Amino acid sequence: MTTCDKLGVSFWDYLGNRLAIPDVPDVPPLPDLIRARAPT
Repeated sequence: MTTCDKLGVSFWDYLGNRLAIPDVPDVPPLPDLIRARAPT
């Protein structure tokens, strides 16, 4: 939950996406989000 908050991703959207709940926004895997936002 803390990681989602730091990345600006709704925890509930993330959880719903992982549990394949219908009509939930697509959320990329957290490691991909972390790499995308890491300083280069």
